[in-house]
Amino acid sequence: MKIAISPSITSNVHTATPAPLVSTLINNGHEILDVSFGQFPSSEIFTQLRGTSREDIKDEPLVLMSAFARAGGFSASEHLHQAVSLAGTWKRYGGGPVWLFNTFGPFARGDQERPDIEAKGKFDSVGCDIAAQMLALNFDGISTIEIHSEKAKTILQKRLGNENVITLDPTDILAADLQQYNLHDPVVISPDKGANARADELAKRLGADRFCIDKKRNVIETTIVGFSKDVSVKDRDVILVDDMADSIGTADNAIRLSKQLGAARQFIAISHPIWSHPALQRMGKLFDDDIIERAAFCNTINRESELSSLASQYSKAAKGVALLGIESMTAAHIAEIAAHPIMQAEGP
Repeated sequence: MKIAISPSITSNVHTATPAPLVSTLINNGHEILDVSFGQFPSSEIFTQLRGTSREDIKDEPLVLMSAFARAGGFSASEHLHQAVSLAGTWKRYGGGPVWLFNTFGPFARGDQERPDIEAKGKFDSVGCDIAAQMLALNFDGISTIEIHSEKAKTILQKRLGNENVITLDPTDILAADLQQYNLHDPVVISPDKGANARADELAKRLGADRFCIDKKRNVIETTIVGFSKDVSVKDRDVILVDDMADSIGTADNAIRLSKQLGAARQFIAISHPIWSHPALQRMGKLFDDDIIERAAFCNTINRESELSSLASQYSKAAKGVALLGIESMTAAHIAEIAAHPIMQAEGP
């Protein structure tokens, strides 16, 4: 299978030491295309296939891996337009069906950009309806790791068909990381209704109790009110679970509250590292203040430079923050896409 990988996933594609994801896909027999993703001074988005002729791609199916979040110098919206541009180029030059494997979608508040602390509330976000319609018009199938929005999923399914819209669940990846810590009387807490399903599944895998958090949110900040049940976390290991880590405000407030209530070790397990300002500083201080032992995120978004910056500023965070690989899940899913009936269709 021919695969194009956006820099929003990793910058180490065609390098002397490719990213583990790239190596895994190559070792599974896939061809990683050399694609440039960029922007002209006029702000027009472009994609360029290097070393690939029309004969090479004629009728060939393509999988594009991308993440619609701020990464590699581009905004979420720009990554969306890059994906659409590549799909158009592929088909214009005679290529076959194109499947988008979008590891993080544009269908949630966490995708909204916060350039600096003064700009909170003025987000660079991708409109849910418009994004879903653009993708449905340009791709033959779409996969996401947690689509986040049932509305967007409905739009995609209506246009592409239920069988061509797939949502993946990274709970097993988060659970495997936590199981190495021999958790004591663990309790899984979730900050809102959106994270409840994930927290329920993780609690089952860990044999943990489940509690929710009450919070209030406005456009600027989130305030943790307390636990929604009269429960005790005293002397118990606490795992806070969420689908997205934006500014880390909710996690910071919740995990500090549970520490005040006597929690023993504390862990953060979150799928997508959005890491808007001041997320890195908050994480660093949580480690410096001995509030948390581990903060783990799936590597669904390119956060290589941010992780390096965090490690250089906070020595405890350097040991406690981890980006968990999605390589095995990705390789298995790419195999499913390659065998999908729609990817066997001949090109124009």
